[in-house]
Amino acid sequence: MEFVLYFIISIFNYQEVSNFSLLYSNNFYERETPLPSFIKYQWIDITPFYTLISAGKDVHIGKLSAGGNIIIKRGDKDIYPYKLWNNLFAADYNTLYLRYKNKHFTFILGRLPIRWSPSPLGSLVFTGYEPGMDLIYYRISTKKLSLDWFFSPLFDSEPIRYLAAHRVLIKPLCNVQITFKDIILYKTTSNVPDFYYFNPFAIYYVRQWTLDSSGLTNSIFDFTGEILKKNAHLYGELMIDDFPYIKVYHENPRMGIIGGIVYRKRDIAMLSEYVRVNRFTYCYYTFAPYMGYRFINMPLGHPDGNDFDKITLLMLKQIKQNNTGIMLFYKRHGKGTLDETYKTTSEESEHYFLSGIVEKTISLSAILMLNFHKTMLYLLPSASHIKNYRHKKGYSVNLLRLSMGMRFNF
Repeated sequence: MEFVLYFIISIFNYQEVSNFSLLYSNNFYERETPLPSFIKYQWIDITPFYTLISAGKDVHIGKLSAGGNIIIKRGDKDIYPYKLWNNLFAADYNTLYLRYKNKHFTFILGRLPIRWSPSPLGSLVFTGYEPGMDLIYYRISTKKLSLDWFFSPLFDSEPIRYLAAHRVLIKPLCNVQITFKDIILYKTTSNVPDFYYFNPFAIYYVRQWTLDSSGLTNSIFDFTGEILKKNAHLYGELMIDDFPYIKVYHENPRMGIIGGIVYRKRDIAMLSEYVRVNRFTYCYYTFAPYMGYRFINMPLGHPDGNDFDKITLLMLKQIKQNNTGIMLFYKRHGKGTLDETYKTTSEESEHYFLSGIVEKTISLSAILMLNFHKTMLYLLPSASHIKNYRHKKGYSVNLLRLSMGMRFNF
């Protein structure tokens, strides 16, 4: 067995850290952020390889609001935004929107990242980590029922791909909430969208099956549930990616599950979560790899991709305006990737979970969120032991990592 020790300073996703604050909330997590996560901050991430600066602002006038957020990056062409100016800088809008909102209706036009999730750590469908999508979005809501729908062209390929999604959220009891989501990603040969998917009440997969257009679409069902009971919050999510109506050769289960519980007591929050995503999930058939569930090469679904499972334990303590805590996770990851397609003539397509040499990671992190008036400093030092690193059998790595960032409120 070979041991290697690395030390790196790396970027972390700001939204992932900011979502920790949800653990102190006694509301439903998916209702807590039922709309796209509007960026009302400026932040900087610094690494040896690149610097990422994000700056944005929202303006509210009565029932109308507008906002924008721009990302400026130096270095590393493999991280969005990709296109560099003189091999030095890259920039793009991640948020640019106009919103109208009253008691029961919300309408949004513009560019936004989407977050639909019962979990504060991640979602199987929309986590908000992807680049902002240009979309039309509306929401109709009451205390017991709400309907969300949005439509977005994905200008990342030719012909253009389109994404349509709707979510029905039901609250049958004061402490119970369930949701159903139906999502379809499709393309047309004429670059004209299929207006059938503008209907938020239709089951999109029925249309896909009727037209026998499996080679042109990727359809996803997603179900979530949340239960609140005093200090405990129980949540779960089941995602089915292109569930077959009939037995299809080598059509293995392509699905993901999340289950978690949060316990709160005063200023302490503890979380335990299990997540698993099968191999080939978010992928597509051999003849249509362009229908993969990603946007500008970034996953629309879970940021860990597919062919993995993970257990996370987290404890946070609030001290005045600051937060401190520890996080422990254990992850197993097979060799499956998001750009992998079915090999219909190979037995390997039968191995739909934890394929090949499995990489195993155990990691312990400290979480420090320090508030200095209008400035927040984030520090996440961590230590990891990775067995079969990069799927090389017997190759082990010990990794020390320091992730850091700053946020400024104006």
